[in-house]
Amino acid sequence: TGVQTCALPILVSGKAISPIIESYNKQKSFITNAGHELKTPLAVIESNTEVVELENGESQWTQSIHHQVRRLSDLTRDLIALSRMDEEGIKPELEPVDISETVSETLEPYSLMAEQYGLSLSSDFTPGLEARSYRNYIEKIVTILADNAVKYTSAEGTIYFSLTKEGSHIVLCEKNPADELTAGKQDKLFDRFYRGDTSRSSETQGYGLGLPMARQMAESLGGSIRADSPDGKNIIITVHLT
Repeated sequence: TGVQTCALPILVSGKAISPIIESYNKQKSFITNAGHELKTPLAVIESNTEVVELENGESQWTQSIHHQVRRLSDLTRDLIALSRMDEEGIKPELEPVDISETVSETLEPYSLMAEQYGLSLSSDFTPGLEARSYRNYIEKIVTILADNAVKYTSAEGTIYFSLTKEGSHIVLCEKNPADELTAGKQDKLFDRFYRGDTSRSSETQGYGLGLPMARQMAESLGGSIRADSPDGKNIIITVHLT
């Protein structure tokens, strides 16, 4: 009787959570399907705009169309990528990766980009750090962190990257000054579609999907990612890789 009594809440809770799981799965399926359906009209709009430019020349209107199509294409791509990463059983195939080399090569173009915005970028990497990982994900995580840093670093600020070994973990850290921070954990940054209000301009703002993607990728590699602001003036994003 005792076993039956204990089993009842479990059965009830299972029935209660079943609609939530079903709704979540339908949402993922909808995002994936809608993303694929959007690709065709976006390609048609881009193609038609190019035809208009061939016949009448480029204009601020056609350039605006190209820009908005690119933004929607990027959003569609990221939504599909997130939806795919949400699906159970999808894990990257791990292989030996020189993390130090991958991070350094991926970050290299951002020094010039930072200078163009009146910022500076410095780094301190421990050489030769290797792990069984997935190079594409490491590159994407670094790209997301660097893109965000360039967008949100305070004027004339310095972006700092470090890569070290702590015990059995490889730790990638990005730090930059940012405006309108509150001291403490910055978990909200990993909420999908969350965007800070201090981005340099509407031209550089994304859709708030970068850091959620970085978290998904870090966790799929057996690692973790967190964001903190110890003083309310600087943001520190730390990625632990196993």
